[in-house]
Amino acid sequence: MTVTTISGFTFDVDEEKLDDWRVVEAIADASNEDDKAAQLRGVAALVRYIFGEKKKAFFKHLASKHEGRIPAEAVNDDVRNIMDQLAAVKN
Repeated sequence: MTVTTISGFTFDVDEEKLDDWRVVEAIADASNEDDKAAQLRGVAALVRYIFGEKKKAFFKHLASKHEGRIPAEAVNDDVRNIMDQLAAVKN
């Protein structure tokens, strides 16, 4: 499935790779409002699972949009947006 993040990065997501218990755990951690460290670990894990080999290109894209920085909020926003897009397709 081809997705475009809210920051404008377009890539193909291998939905089969996301059918993995580790992704479920990462989503649970990323959704943990009570433990910010777990939340960050979850988002970091989701970046690895979602972007795979495209992670470097994704970070380069974000850095180009933010004066060389990769803001955590921008990463989080894009990951949440991708998860929303994937959930919409499954429903």
